Amino acid sequence: MAILAGKRLVITGVLTDASLAYGVAELATAQGAQVLLTGAGRGLSITQRTAKKLSPAPAVAEFDAIFRRRTVTAAPTVYVLSLIHI
Repeated sequence: MAILAGKRLVITGVLTDASLAYGVAELATAQGAQVLLTGAGRGLSITQRTAKKLSPAPAVAEFDAIFRRRTVTAAPTVYVLSLIHI
């Protein structure tokens, strides 16, 4: 049984297949996790291209959090269950 089977992870920072975040995403999918990658701005298209190298290729969402006075503003349709930022 895969250790992450049934778990959902949101992983940021996947820009190239040499990034540490890519390694985390690769291991997570190998262990049965459902992965969502995020990117913002110019990095979004790079993340989308790099995501195609993973099997299965995870979904990629635009996500940019802004911290203001102890509140977080994010896209209203994104629900973050777990967040790994490397």
